[in-house]
Amino acid sequence: MNPVELLRCLCFEPAGIIHVGANIGQEAEIYDAVRPDICVYVEPIPGIFDRLQAHVCNFPGHVAVQALCSDVDGDLVEFHVSNNEGASSSIFPLGEHARLYPDITYTNTERLLTTTLDLLISSRFPDARFDLLVLDTQGSELKVLKGATKVLQKVDAVFAEVCHYPLYDGGCTYREIEEFLRGLGFVVNWLHFYAGEWGDALFVRKTAWRAYDNDENLALHRPARLSSDYTGQGAQGGNNGILTGGFGFHTQLEDNPWWEVDLGDIRSLREIRVFNRLDACFDRARHLTVQISNDGKAWSEVHTQRGRLFGGLWGRPLQVLVGGRTAQFVRIMLAEANYLHLDQVEVY
Repeated sequence: MNPVELLRCLCFEPAGIIHVGANIGQEAEIYDAVRPDICVYVEPIPGIFDRLQAHVCNFPGHVAVQALCSDVDGDLVEFHVSNNEGASSSIFPLGEHARLYPDITYTNTERLLTTTLDLLISSRFPDARFDLLVLDTQGSELKVLKGATKVLQKVDAVFAEVCHYPLYDGGCTYREIEEFLRGLGFVVNWLHFYAGEWGDALFVRKTAWRAYDNDENLALHRPARLSSDYTGQGAQGGNNGILTGGFGFHTQLEDNPWWEVDLGDIRSLREIRVFNRLDACFDRARHLTVQISNDGKAWSEVHTQRGRLFGGLWGRPLQVLVGGRTAQFVRIMLAEANYLHLDQVEVY
């Protein structure tokens, strides 16, 4: 599965993508389908880079950069170029890779200077927002990550090729990557190994959306109501503060189902945050609206989702900025006939 398909399952469509080890840009059409503001492809091999640049220039906002990323800047290394259009090229000798795939060999060596991803991004794209990092660097993924600690403070997801044991002499393992990223706040969300040797892993920052952890959630444990109740568990599961990725409440199938919370008093509001359920049927919230009221009778709409997906625990939740408007009641409603089921609603 490609990284964008995975992130769509989390209702997370990246605004900015960095792909290190991009080869000729085989994923360009996939990335372009989610219309990111910017997509940067990094490829070190001169001839392969020319093909990459010619391909991705056809997509708005897509940029190719010729560079060899590692954990240090300015190191002159021998980069081995493979015979399969450069796809298995690496800074490392083939090692176990040669036994498993004897038809793949190195044909020549390029002497290249390394740079760090932090330096590359800060110098070339200082004002760009990136939230997805993709790595396919044939054993040197950990080196790239160690040179990208500033980038990793900003992205919310890392998609990397991984292996149980080093396929290249000196290459890294899945466990080493997992341990390094765990120390920076990332957890494994999806992992699949092909034929037991190598695979892909998606790491996500579980707390990427926690912008106001030190502020009071005004909705927490406040009285809540539902337009109908499909499961019999009531409305309080929507503001009990327990994020699960499943549903905290569930209405029946009806026209314009709603959930609302009473904040207890008229308050000045900054943000309403809605966490979608992610285990199934997350697209049912695509026509959600957010309304506020001072008396629970006259309602003002402050947001409409207009068919767009949004995430939750493992991706970006819906964050509605209210700008200091006052309200005692907050209502989440669907602008259609459907079931309404969400994980949590928070109010700040």
